[in-house]
Amino acid sequence: MDFGWDDLDLSGNLGLRWVNTRSTASWLRPQGPNLSSYPAGDPGRASASTRIPVSIVHDYSNSLPSLNLRWEPVEGLVTRLALSKNIYRPDFSDMQAFTQLYVNTQRRRAPNGSTDVSDYNGSASGGNPRLQPMEADQVDLSLEWYYADVGSAWLTLFQKDYSNFLRDRVFEESYNGFVYNVTRPDNQEGATIDGWELGWRHFFDWGFGVEASYTRIDSSAEVDEETLPLDTDGTPFDPSALPVEGLSEKQYTLTLMYENARVSTRLAYTWRSAFLVDIGPNGFNGNNGGIAWRLPVFQDDYGQWDGSVFFNLSERFAIGLEANNLTNERLDLVQHQINPGNHLATSTVQDTRYALTFKGRF
Repeated sequence: MDFGWDDLDLSGNLGLRWVNTRSTASWLRPQGPNLSSYPAGDPGRASASTRIPVSIVHDYSNSLPSLNLRWEPVEGLVTRLALSKNIYRPDFSDMQAFTQLYVNTQRRRAPNGSTDVSDYNGSASGGNPRLQPMEADQVDLSLEWYYADVGSAWLTLFQKDYSNFLRDRVFEESYNGFVYNVTRPDNQEGATIDGWELGWRHFFDWGFGVEASYTRIDSSAEVDEETLPLDTDGTPFDPSALPVEGLSEKQYTLTLMYENARVSTRLAYTWRSAFLVDIGPNGFNGNNGGIAWRLPVFQDDYGQWDGSVFFNLSERFAIGLEANNLTNERLDLVQHQINPGNHLATSTVQDTRYALTFKGRF
């Protein structure tokens, strides 16, 4: 429903959506390892002895209200306020009805093809067809200044409160009497994201333009006992110090542009501070003599240059070259620990990637 008052330069809309979602997941549930199929001294996967067909139907509904307001107190100065409730459905990969079981030797080799369960440990990964969508109460407030036809600046404040927050969790599950540590996504308590963004965009008369933005985010997520990160000696991390996965505290972007009737070019630098990748993913969790441990893994500070140039062949067609990571920047993953300190886990050079692109408008 739209509304407005011309004498106040105030307008907006009010809405309500009702969403129903139904999903069905079917799979063959593995029953456990057949250790006789496990070659001695050859760590890898053991075949499941039997598989049972299973099907799960998941049905849920959500009411999603929204309110949007726009106010222009003086010409060129616009304030916007958005209040809404939204849902974020899990990815299909997280909902897949699939569990991959692995059986590994406790020691370097299983002695003489041992079928003694104590000589092995089990790990697994899979999806979760019972996942609920994340629900978010969102508030966005922005002030936009259009000081010229080709120039603007803005400040945006935002807050998001999540429930049913999605995070990987390690479960102990038994298949045919054999216990596995299974990593799968699960709904947990809640998460909060607060932040702001400051930006500026301007094009000069001679075709050159610049755009810059800076974003600051403060985020936190509730961590339950099964997901709480633990150092290798069992010391728990402070859960209040952990951000939401995938969110950097600081991020900025600078883009330089040049355009005329024939050519369009972009050169951009994007930088973001370290962010949490996961808590206790495969290779970063385990059990030492009865002491469970799960380490948080962060991607370190990272920035890269990207560029593109396009030539207009006509009003409808253009051809161009795009390049990502022009300077071959290195991407580092760091495992965080309390007592020994943080350590580099992996380091990857992404290489420069080029794409020849043809664009058409019809």
